[in-house]
Amino acid sequence: MRTAGIDLAAADKNTAACVIDWAGDRTSVRFETDTSDEGLLRICGEVDKVGIDCPFGWPVPFVEAILAHRNREPWPGRGLPAEGFRRRLKFRLTDEHVWRKIKKAPLSVSADKIAVPAMRCALLLDALGSVDRTGVDGRVAEVYPVASLHAWRLPTKGLKKPEDWQHLPERLDMLVERFTELAAGRGRWERRVARDHEFDALVCALTAREVREGRTEGPEPGEAAERAAVEGWIHIPRPR
Repeated sequence: MRTAGIDLAAADKNTAACVIDWAGDRTSVRFETDTSDEGLLRICGEVDKVGIDCPFGWPVPFVEAILAHRNREPWPGRGLPAEGFRRRLKFRLTDEHVWRKIKKAPLSVSADKIAVPAMRCALLLDALGSVDRTGVDGRVAEVYPVASLHAWRLPTKGLKKPEDWQHLPERLDMLVERFTELAAGRGRWERRVARDHEFDALVCALTAREVREGRTEGPEPGEAAERAAVEGWIHIPRPR
């Protein structure tokens, strides 16, 4: 099996991509240098499953509200408690699910800077053709490194600032303890993990294998599955 992880940013220089060839004692890790759209699409075509750290869609209530506003129709939030209605516009169903699991919500794709990378993600998904945004089937799945690390009982904070990157080796130590297959060849790829972007891409690639093997939480049948098919769904690994 071969999996990939993409920590997607709006700019190529802040995007990181990791590919893992799973072959027991010969498992190998490599970080890709070409993180352009063309490079990322090539990676997606060469692996069995890709975990992408970026929203696959926008909240359905947000899209409906924007369309109503554009068409000069009544704002859907009329007469509703403002705070509750705005939360529905800010967060997808999967974001709320993540909140319940780890008490931390992903950035809002409709009200935060993550919306810009999401536009790039939408372009990539379009180029890939008919994509299952739930991630259950097909080659790509939406993942969230913080949720994966939480599921594996690993630290989730303290790597976003350059001054924190000095702690990357010890975080890798903890990760390799969970995924012992990575230990043998660690010396060949460890130096490439110089920023949080590469670390997150590695976590995404590890999570992609969990998705492929059916060891993550997909959306429940019914409304959750229907919303996930439009908004995307963050796959959280089951605890190891």
